[in-house]
Amino acid sequence: MPLVWGVPQDYARVFGVVSRQGAKQFSMRLCCDCLIPSHWHLCVWPRQGQGEDVFAFMLWLTLTHTRRRFESGFHPC
Repeated sequence: MPLVWGVPQDYARVFGVVSRQGAKQFSMRLCCDCLIPSHWHLCVWPRQGQGEDVFAFMLWLTLTHTRRRFESGFHPC
């Protein structure tokens, strides 16, 4: 199974920066996360009237994380 992260330090550093940027941009509250070498789990709580933005937030988070990882030279395969 391909890894999402390059080294363990990336768990908090890279994903934390990207998820906080997205949460601010899409008015999401990040309740908790669970970062695993091959994937992640998030518990988000949209601000009042922002429920439809959960999909947009997750799409943005996934694409932005992937793009930044590949731009940094990390290739899991």
